[in-house]
Amino acid sequence: MEVFARPVNGPGRVGSGYRVNETAVLTAGHVVTGLPVRSPAQVTAGDGGAGRCELRALGERAWVSGSVLWREESADVALIGLAGDVPPLPPGSPVPRWGRVDGMEPIAVSAVGFPWAQERPDRVRDSEQLFGFIAPATTVKAGLCAVTVLTAAPAGRAGGSPWAGMSGAALFAGPFVVGVVVVDPARFGADRVVAAPVAPLLAGAELAGLLQVSAAGVAGVGPRLRLAVTAETSLALAPPYRAATPRLGREPTRLLLPEFGIVPFAGRDGDLDTLQAWCLSGTAPALRLITGAGGSGKTRLAAEACVRMAGQGWQAGFADPKAPAGRAQLEFDRPTLLVIDDADLNVPLLADLVRAVSYWPPGIPPVRLLLVARHTTGWWDTLNQRTGKLAGELADPALDLRDGELAPADRAGHHTRALTAFAAYLPDPVTPAGPVRLADPAFASPLLVHMHALLTVCGAQAPTTGIAVRERILDAVLDRERDRWAVTFPAGVPAGGARTRQQAVTVATLLGPPTEAAAAHVMTVIGEFAPDAAAGARAAVATWLRELYPGSDPPWVAPLRPDLLAEQLLATCAQLSDLILAGYASAGRPEQLEQLLAELTHADARPAVREALGQLLDAHLPVLFTAAVDSPSSRLPDLLDLALTHCPQPEAAVTLVSQLPERSTGLAALAATLTSQQVTQYRADAYGGEPDAASRLAMSLNNLSLRLGDLGRREEALAAIQEAVTIRRELAAARPDAFRPALATSLNNLSLRLGDLGRREEALASSAEAMGIYRELAARWPDVYHHELEQSLQIAAWLENGEDVNSTTHLRGNLRRDNGPLSRT
Repeated sequence: MEVFARPVNGPGRVGSGYRVNETAVLTAGHVVTGLPVRSPAQVTAGDGGAGRCELRALGERAWVSGSVLWREESADVALIGLAGDVPPLPPGSPVPRWGRVDGMEPIAVSAVGFPWAQERPDRVRDSEQLFGFIAPATTVKAGLCAVTVLTAAPAGRAGGSPWAGMSGAALFAGPFVVGVVVVDPARFGADRVVAAPVAPLLAGAELAGLLQVSAAGVAGVGPRLRLAVTAETSLALAPPYRAATPRLGREPTRLLLPEFGIVPFAGRDGDLDTLQAWCLSGTAPALRLITGAGGSGKTRLAAEACVRMAGQGWQAGFADPKAPAGRAQLEFDRPTLLVIDDADLNVPLLADLVRAVSYWPPGIPPVRLLLVARHTTGWWDTLNQRTGKLAGELADPALDLRDGELAPADRAGHHTRALTAFAAYLPDPVTPAGPVRLADPAFASPLLVHMHALLTVCGAQAPTTGIAVRERILDAVLDRERDRWAVTFPAGVPAGGARTRQQAVTVATLLGPPTEAAAAHVMTVIGEFAPDAAAGARAAVATWLRELYPGSDPPWVAPLRPDLLAEQLLATCAQLSDLILAGYASAGRPEQLEQLLAELTHADARPAVREALGQLLDAHLPVLFTAAVDSPSSRLPDLLDLALTHCPQPEAAVTLVSQLPERSTGLAALAATLTSQQVTQYRADAYGGEPDAASRLAMSLNNLSLRLGDLGRREEALAAIQEAVTIRRELAAARPDAFRPALATSLNNLSLRLGDLGRREEALASSAEAMGIYRELAARWPDVYHHELEQSLQIAAWLENGEDVNSTTHLRGNLRRDNGPLSRT
């Protein structure tokens, strides 16, 4: 509620409040300073003048009278009693749930009030939704809650606080009232406010009696609400932003990380509106993707969607399965927006999560899954396969940020906001001489605009024109890190200067060492640290890396970020291929192989990185393939699939395809890619005139059709089998005894593919032709072809009855098992 207090002596004051029941409003004590404490019976709706206050509910035009029922000066909290003519609370209004802050980890909070910054020219104030988090270890001695504000902080105000009027707003952590906003501290910017915790006050008999609540009714509120995904797996809902500390100014590149949200979010209002409407559309669970290149703003858009939905009363944040502690529950008790960043690297978790929410009980608050990824290659097919097509059924149209690049007219505004935001954290910011022109296509990326602004405010050269603007800006930002490496590198460690330092950071980024010992061990791939005598140097360098880029245990050393900076790190690293090959050999855990492939595939748009990835596959693809086959539920199959998509290995695929299991959900995308590359090799062999190459090509196309069909890629599956049938017709015409059985097999598969697409008449014609061939074969060799004839008859029967051929799982399995690895040739 909006509160206007008119003391006996002094000017009126505006504040905020929260109506806790039909007759009482919680507010800040200083809002009603100077007003006498009295009971509601002493106040009538019509009395006026000083010594009273007036209150107005959000969305209402009429004011009602009130008086101070209780005030605690030391805590700066008060309770206002409402007059008897106050309108009732809306039907279904929830009873307040009271909470206390437990633990030492940040807790997401929100509040609604009426600050000065929302005052219109007619002096009427609009509401403001504040979203941020409590840092429990801050202001402990004062007994207060320090709130770091993540929503757009108001501009400064001469002679007063821009947050004035927000005092008295209730501070919510999820559904729990944990505090009352009382002040914005003068020593901090407008992104910090302070709240008085309510739990100690409810321990007092007077306030507890007025509110009819006891201290035992105050619940502990921790930072982690966990969703039970499976019996073994649960995940926490982490806040969309992290606390930005003054230390960031000493590590300027970290100011670019999306989790800190340093630069105020601007633009993409249409995308935010779309996401908000999607969240609010119905109660059934739903899923959506945000895709885009590195630096396009995917993670920031998802974080801002969380902020937007928090303003709608939702709980919203990022999925964090590694976060410790927290109470696991089968569903959330409020509508929830759950963001999964780097979705392409988290398919096993996603599959479990999709299955969990697809069976969300009716009447439970809705949940929305927002997946963030650079692309959908491979992993999306795998997710659909693992969930039995549930992911595709839940998915709404994706948001592709490449369709909304930063327009030239908007770049200057982004640049100016970034300059101001970065300057607030740097000890000696440089004021730019004037506006810059950002016409180069590189500046269509918001991150490149922010990088240019960071270089400018740091006093570094920041190119805007010429060749390779993108790479020059990335390298100039990386130079800021190189300067840090040079200043902090341990003294007395023999090294090759800048080259060795960059190689050390590169190896740690590529391999993600899980422990201190592993971090020291991977340094052996660098020439200066390879000899046994360099053990002390390796340990010192491992400690140095940990101090620069502390990980989450695991990894013990975190990779360099943002992703574009890691790309530049790899692309400019000396002897990259040698480091990768040696690093592969030193990787002690499967997770390190996954990290290696993830970093290389993220950065392989750069020629040096793609060349290094190609050399890794040339040297070690069979071993990587075996590791993927042995761990189909890990991230490795999809990462290897992506690596092969970027750096095809058709010659190796010829051999590897025969080692694939007949069916595997986790390997489905990798199997399709390898089979496609086998087709490429056999096609080249056929064009080269090799004997029997056409037969091998037809076999591979037949198998590719089956693999693509498993992934739901029906049009591609049909094209593959149609080509296989065409080739086998030609072969059968020339050598009928040798190739008519294979032609019949492909015709049966063609009928299934046509049936998948609803082309029933064509499917029946293909099936009839296959039956005709098998009748002739079974008449001559009944022991060999009787079973194939029965299967053809079953297919025809299903098609005649109009049944969904996708339900013929048993038949499809028999076709594969009875025809070699995938088909008889």
